[in-house]
Amino acid sequence: MVQANLGIAVIPRKAVSHADGPGLVSIRLSDNWASRRFHLISRPTPYQSAACRSLLQFLRAQLPGQGHAD
Repeated sequence: MVQANLGIAVIPRKAVSHADGPGLVSIRLSDNWASRRFHLISRPTPYQSAACRSLLQFLRAQLPGQGHAD
């Protein structure tokens, strides 16, 4: 979209590649509104595979202060 001169884009820094075309400008967004929030999405516990439950348990353990919620 940007390369075709059709607009601007807000994308993760790792997705920016100056090799994709000349004349592109990258401006870092540092305002509070620019922070990202991630969510773990899964099926309800009774429908999860053992591998899914194990991964969710591990990920939840990495977040201090986060309770267990299904």
